[in-house]
Amino acid sequence: MKENLPKVILREERWAKAATYSFLFLGIALASGLWIVSLPGIVLASGMFVWTWAVQGRIWRTVLEHDRRVCTGCAYPLPKEPATGVCPECGGKYVLEAVRKQWWEFGEESGRNVGVKLKQS
Repeated sequence: MKENLPKVILREERWAKAATYSFLFLGIALASGLWIVSLPGIVLASGMFVWTWAVQGRIWRTVLEHDRRVCTGCAYPLPKEPATGVCPECGGKYVLEAVRKQWWEFGEESGRNVGVKLKQS
């Protein structure tokens, strides 16, 4: 169901995947005795994980604050009217109900919709 995820979330997941591969590479270097080379890399990969976690949390807070009226390409809050339009931030076209539904599905899939109801506009 990755194709239904908002683009902005997919971009952040790529960072997390890159950090995972960095940790694997650094583990191999560390096992080989190259611990001096590995330490800066471990700090960098850890920073990538923390960055991804923080950015996704900020994006999700924005999504909830604006009742899922947030651009899926750049996480910019969209107006209630008109129902269709172009995002002023990234220029991506949107249909408001489709955007809200896509964020709802992401929340269901990631377990972030617990105790949250989708409001009808």
